Order: sequence, then C-alpha cells, then structure tokens
Amino acid sequence: MRFTTFGLVAGVSGSCHDASHLDVEAMVMSGTENPRMILVGKDKNELCDLLEIATVKPTCRVLGFTGWNVCDLQGCKLVRGDPMLDEKLISSLTGLVTDGVLNHIKEESARLILEEDNCTGADEYVVPQVDCSGPVIGPDDATQVHYDVNNDDMGCFVKEQRNNNCYNYGNDIVTNTFAQPGRGGGACAPDTRPCVPNTCDDVMNGAIKDGLTWVGTELPTELPAKGHYVSLHIWPNSNFHWIRMDANKKWSHKPGGSPVRNYDNNNEEIADPSQADFSPWTQHCGYMLTVPSEVEPTVTVSSSFCTEEEINVETLVFSGTDNPSFTLNDHQKRSFCGLVNENDQAVPTCRVLGFTGWRVCVGTNCRTFRGQKMIDTLFMSALNVSEEVFSHIQEETNRLLTSSDNCHQTEDLAENSDCTAPVVGPDDPALIHFDLQNDNQGCWVTERSKNNCYDYGNDIVTNTFAQPGRGSGVCPPGSHPCVPNTCEDVKNAAVSDGLSWVGTDLPTELPQDGHYVSLHIWPNQNFHWIRMDADQKWSHKPGSTAARNYDNNNEEITDPGQAEFSPWTQHCGYMLSVPSKVVSTLNSPQHPVAV
Repeated sequence: MRFTTFGLVAGVSGSCHDASHLDVEAMVMSGTENPRMILVGKDKNELCDLLEIATVKPTCRVLGFTGWNVCDLQGCKLVRGDPMLDEKLISSLTGLVTDGVLNHIKEESARLILEEDNCTGADEYVVPQVDCSGPVIGPDDATQVHYDVNNDDMGCFVKEQRNNNCYNYGNDIVTNTFAQPGRGGGACAPDTRPCVPNTCDDVMNGAIKDGLTWVGTELPTELPAKGHYVSLHIWPNSNFHWIRMDANKKWSHKPGGSPVRNYDNNNEEIADPSQADFSPWTQHCGYMLTVPSEVEPTVTVSSSFCTEEEINVETLVFSGTDNPSFTLNDHQKRSFCGLVNENDQAVPTCRVLGFTGWRVCVGTNCRTFRGQKMIDTLFMSALNVSEEVFSHIQEETNRLLTSSDNCHQTEDLAENSDCTAPVVGPDDPALIHFDLQNDNQGCWVTERSKNNCYDYGNDIVTNTFAQPGRGSGVCPPGSHPCVPNTCEDVKNAAVSDGLSWVGTDLPTELPQDGHYVSLHIWPNQNFHWIRMDADQKWSHKPGSTAARNYDNNNEEITDPGQAEFSPWTQHCGYMLSVPSKVVSTLNSPQHPVAV
C-alpha cells in the first residue's frame, strides 16, 4: 500500500499573515486544471491561523480529491483531513465548481477525517537534467512502452509533471500544454479547457479528431502491431481520465498534474481498467489505439506569441508610480502559453484608472490580456502587491468576466519624432487644451510610457515618471514614490517642487498664470493628478496609458471632486502649477529625475 504525497513543498512561509493573498488549489481533477481560489483579507488571515495547526492525513487515493495545496509567494503546503480547514475551504469553493465535484470533495474530506488510510510511501522520482521542450514523443513500438517514469520520454513526465496530464501520458507525448482531446484537431479554440463536453461520445470523438482510433469495449489482451492502447474514463459531466497499456499488458496513468502511477484508488495494480477503482470517474467508455508519431501534430498546441524568450507581465493598475511587474517562471510560462489563443481580444473596459489588464511582453512583442479567467488566476498567483491593491485587482477581474462595457475607444495618434525632455507647456491657461496630437508637440503620445499623471498635470514632458518632491530633493533621485501616499505628504512634496496650494473648493475661473490641478489619493497606495484645461473641463493621464478627458464612468470631468476615480477615493483638493516655474525642480541638474 502506498501513501500519496505528490511531492509538494513542505510548508507555507512563516509570514503567511504578511502575504497579500493565498492561492488555494483543490487537488481533484485529472484532464483539466484543478479549481483554484485566491483568498485575501479576513478569509486569508483565518486560513493562516488554521494552517498553523493543520495536519495532513495520509490517503491511498491517487485519483479524485487528495487535499488542498495552499501557496503564498514563498512556498506551498498540502493539507487534508483537517475538519476546520476543510469546512472553510469547501465553503469558499462553493459556486466555483459543479455540485458533483463539490459533493465528492465533501465526501472524501469527511472520510479522511474519520478513517486512517494505511499506505506505504509512493515511488520516488529523480528530476532529470534534460531538455523537455515539447513535443517529446514516445515510441510507436508497443514493446517499448513501459511504466518507467524516470526514463519514459527522457523522464519528462517527472520534470514537467505539472504541465502534462492524463491525455499527454496516455498518448505518451510530452507537450507541456495539459493536452485536451480534440483541441489539437481543431474541435475548439487553442486555450479551451475542456475542449469538448465530458461525455464518452464527445471525448472519444475529440480524440478521433486528434488521430486516435476507436477499438471497442472489450479488454485488449494482446499488444497492437503499432502504437498502444488507452482506456477512456469519465466523471459524468465533470472530467475525463485516460489509462495507458504498457508493454507488460498492465496499465498506468497520470492523474492531472500529479505523478504517474501504476495503481488505482485501492492501491492495486491495474490489470483491467474497467474493474479498477477510479472513482469518481465511474463511467468506463472503452478502449482506443494511439500511435504517438501520428498523434503528435494534433495534441501539440503552440502560439507564435510564445517563444524561448522570457515573458514579462506588467499589471496595469497604478497612475503615479510604475506598475507592478514580474517575469513568469518556467512552469508559469508553459501554463500561459497553453492558454494563449492567437485571436484572443481583451474584453472592453470603461475603466481608465485602476486595473485595466495585464500587459504581457515577449521581447518587444506585447499584448494586453483582460477578462480571461484562467490567465487572470495564473497571473494573480504570481503577483506581489499589497493586500488592498490585490483586492482591487481581484474585484475588477471578477467584474470583467461578466461585464459588457461599452465605452469610448481611444484614437490611434501619430507619434512625434523629437521629444527630448524637458518639453514644457505654456504658462498661459488659455493655451492649455486636451489636444494630444499637438499638446507639448504631441509628446504625450510619442513618450506615453515614460510620463505619468504628475508629468501631465504639470504639462511638462520629463520622460521620467515624475514624482512629487523628487526633483526638489525631498528624496533620492531613483525613488518611486518619493513620499508616502497621503494627501499631506504628496501636497507638501508638490509645494517643494514649485506648486502652490489653492484649497478644496472647485476653481470656477482660469488663473492669471499657470493652470489648476486636482490631487487624488488611493489611500496608502498611489497618487493621481487631474489637469484643468482652457475650457474649464479636466483631463488626466493614468500612469503610462493614454491621456483622457473622462472618468471611470466614461463621463466628461467638470468637477474632479465628484468624478469617478476609484480606487483613488480621497480628493485632497486643488493646487496651482506654473510650468516655467516648476520645470526647474522637475528637471533640476542637482536632482535629476531620469534615474
């Protein structure tokens, strides 16, 4: 008897309460990725308390629910059989999975609390130092197909364990894409999981599109002349699972992203898949023949967007400072590349300030992703931000999944060739216009990514993502931000740069010299500035994105104090900026900001 651990990291970091979120994976599926939850705030802290005393009970089960994998950015911990923790996580999972999946998890959790499985240790695998870039294709000779995980396909089912599922292993092809029956054969879009409904006929027909052939419902008793047999099993309307016949005429399988096994849930070797315990995959559909060399072109999915270069992700969320960014590790990269569809379009959003998506760059090739649940979940699991920022992103990603925003479309504007900083706007308020093609020589377009709301608010192109107080020496040149994100700190820093305080009442006339700006704070997170133009309406530039003359409700801005700029919910008041007087501080030789 074997005790199943799945080789997960020993424990979540000791700073669980300090983490912005916890990523919880319910270890339950085989054909598709496991359901995941991201917990923040009170839910996260309650789970942290439970994790300190949680235990992991042994299980003989290899297919179906085997526990919860709980991760912060430092590590993971596998837990199961803890009644308080199970109750909390099952409650959080409700509504995210089907009733059938939820009931199975409830039943297995209850069983683990009451029973003591007695299993010996699972087989140990050595992670090989080989190149497992897909596809890695197994032999067509059935006598060469063995349950030998350290050597099968060069050991890549060990090295790329999390990126290959039962269908990969069944076909003996490492693709690193969590292959889906029918997806390679064109039955669905490349990022679809599952590709077809979870019924015997649908999955069988999907596999036929991929190049497999139907054999029948009788157990094969001899090896085929070419290729090898596989057995198809269905968890009705929930998931699929494949078992592979090896050269010894016994069978092995790979439950989802967990290790390969040659035994069932009763810890018995598999001589007849139809009689083995693979519950809750209770429907045995029958047997098919796969010839790896003929199936390879169809089960492999790739995207021209993904190359060997590293993938960098920018979280489009801030205005005053640089956006949080991260680089995908090998596992995250392969997961992402398996989800990318060449024809994907970011869903529309009316939001101009706050979270507006993920900017993903492979070298100089960049795309924005928004409103795709699996990509959102993958990126959020890698995101290292404050809990408040994380909660905002989580709320907005959830909204975008069901929204049908109908909003302004930004214009494609021509770029100006010479925007050597500083480019200083006029002191005459009658000449301040929302006219991006001509304002400051069009440099808000040409150097959009290098200038933020404070640059635009002062009408000075610095190409440095200017920070209140930085130019005047309040902080070192490379600081982002320069001062804490409070009204008083940002206001005082701006005064140091040469702006002057006006008050909290809305200005109703243009000033004699310079122009008014409005200061807004996302408490303790970020700042944002709005600029009054000559028509006494207001415009702004959210971070590295395009300048706008409307708010998050897509309404023109006539009163910044009443406009929708959430989560910049604190309106501090108004200041006066005279560009010719401010420029000496934003671009002071003694305090260069281009650092």
